[in-house]
Amino acid sequence: MPRRLHLAPILILALSSPLAAQSTTAADIGLGGIDNLLGRVESINIYYGGSFGRQSGGSTTTPRPSSAKDYGLEFLLHIGEFGPPSAAQRRRDAEAGRQRQRALDSLRIVRTTRLEAARLGAAARDSIDRRFAADSARIAAGLDQPFVPTSITVKKHVQITGKDTVLVSVDSEFVGNRQPPEPEERMIDFDLGVGYGQLDGLTSAGPYELHGSVRELPSISAYTTLRLTDRIGIYAGVRTGVITLQDAQVYLADGETTTSLFTLSSTSFEFGAPLGIDLTVAGGLHVTAEAAYMRRIFNSLSYDPPSGFPSDFPRALDLSGLSWSVGVQVPLP
Repeated sequence: MPRRLHLAPILILALSSPLAAQSTTAADIGLGGIDNLLGRVESINIYYGGSFGRQSGGSTTTPRPSSAKDYGLEFLLHIGEFGPPSAAQRRRDAEAGRQRQRALDSLRIVRTTRLEAARLGAAARDSIDRRFAADSARIAAGLDQPFVPTSITVKKHVQITGKDTVLVSVDSEFVGNRQPPEPEERMIDFDLGVGYGQLDGLTSAGPYELHGSVRELPSISAYTTLRLTDRIGIYAGVRTGVITLQDAQVYLADGETTTSLFTLSSTSFEFGAPLGIDLTVAGGLHVTAEAAYMRRIFNSLSYDPPSGFPSDFPRALDLSGLSWSVGVQVPLP
């Protein structure tokens, strides 16, 4: 999958007994929403990219600088699945159907063998038929899931006679539950990603020189992924976030000598749409290739020192354009 993220509602409740000296769990303090959120974090996407070509043009007041590198990371959260079953799910369903059919065939053979036994009364035959109907319904519904033992209980049975205690028997039993059925895997995934990124190598030439970088913190993306095969998927989505100029400086040169240096600062929002390919390499390891159009405009620039700069210095910066990135999605345990 691509770089992406999901947010879940967080509910914080006041403690009714703040003086209780006991270990505190998320449920005790009403932070079930945090557990639910963290439980959906499935992987981290580390990406690297850049711009398609060098930006050019723009007016004197709103130049279009270029950036050389775009890198960062994203925490990916799984929100849900929808659509028809995936190819892998259809194969699992077909195999489960074959197993159920084999179990039903075996059950019919056992029933026939028991009914053919000599000297069976009507009550015995009725009991066999009712047992066969119940077992057939359970197998057809797929209710038999693997049993997972959680503990073992050992019981001693003793008999007390006068002053003597006699051990009569010892038995044990396993305590546990059956695994819940695996949720069906659908063709379309919906994911959310929250991350951090930076655009380095911000440059612009002209009557002045501009150098610096742009920081994305946080960037928030929503993705919809269509699984074409077990290993290949395509995704699209929307992305937004807060962007800030970092270490941005404007140099005013006179020939080969720098006469003035000004520091730039500004904060704005970005918005865009990514489109990419998701390749499953092995297990939960994915590789992504993405193209995106992002609108990044700093409409107001602050200079330090705040006065003394030429009138033709830019009042805004436009970093909008197409970008590319490749990423590695590493699953979390």
